[in-house]
Amino acid sequence: MAVSQTCPWHSRYTVGAFAADSVVRLLDDSVANLLSPFHSSVLKRLVRLRWGCTLDITTSTADDEARFAGAVLAKIAQRGFPAPCSLDLERFLLKQASQAGLIKYDEKQKAGAFTFRATSRQKNLANLLKACFFAELLLQDDEVESLLERYFSLCTPAEREFYEMVCRSCPDPRLALFLAPQRLIITMVRLTRPREEMQIIASDQRVDFTLEVPNLVEDKWLRIVVEIDDTSHQGRGQRALDAQRDGLLKSNGWEVWRLNVRERSLWKEKVGELVRMLCAAVTDEVLQAAKDIREKLSEESRQALTDLVLLPIAEA
Repeated sequence: MAVSQTCPWHSRYTVGAFAADSVVRLLDDSVANLLSPFHSSVLKRLVRLRWGCTLDITTSTADDEARFAGAVLAKIAQRGFPAPCSLDLERFLLKQASQAGLIKYDEKQKAGAFTFRATSRQKNLANLLKACFFAELLLQDDEVESLLERYFSLCTPAEREFYEMVCRSCPDPRLALFLAPQRLIITMVRLTRPREEMQIIASDQRVDFTLEVPNLVEDKWLRIVVEIDDTSHQGRGQRALDAQRDGLLKSNGWEVWRLNVRERSLWKEKVGELVRMLCAAVTDEVLQAAKDIREKLSEESRQALTDLVLLPIAEA
């Protein structure tokens, strides 16, 4: 059941993603010795969690020069997905990480291409880097509590009841942040789908909850929609609309769960299944690495580590 609010972080946008060459090689051993490592499937899954974006300009406040500059920057940001960050940023990141004691590195140029080789000086560095892509896992307790309250504010009473069950079932409350409420359907489908399919959804239609994270064990994504159905979903017309929307979502790779408010006794089992699937996708190793980042690394090391992942995405 939808409410009048929607989540502000799901808007129409153009995406782009940069990464540091040396970080890609540390993340994925299979591409460590290649001239260009950016086809890594591990990297492609991770950056989709934290890609950069350019939001559409919907007001008349921008002049022609600003619009032209925006178009040029958007084109640069999409020169590959993901693409290497700038040389200056890579050198800055490596120097900072080296000074923090995380790595040692060297830089080479061959056939006009620059390559960077970093060797870990920090135990479990690959998993620490992976954890940085799951930025929700790095939040401090007060930040988690504040953000969850914002999530709850988007929920109806029945949705809040379900979401509280999820929070209680998660071994770490940060995991519940990956279950996002009130996501616009238009952000969940491929815009290249046939026009007749796209006409099923209005621009403001949304689902109650979505879970979308990469599976770090298998080369796939965990994409689940959870709908909390009350009596408004009993009519024939609404059931037909629900079936159309569910079909569109399933054709775009989403698994759709419909939980009825009259069958609350079944919710606990589905919540347990959802949390188990989420934990299996993120993996215990990454959850432990995130905890180590929060609790064991010095402020200098933590900043250098997160910068290795997040500054190239900010540059995009």
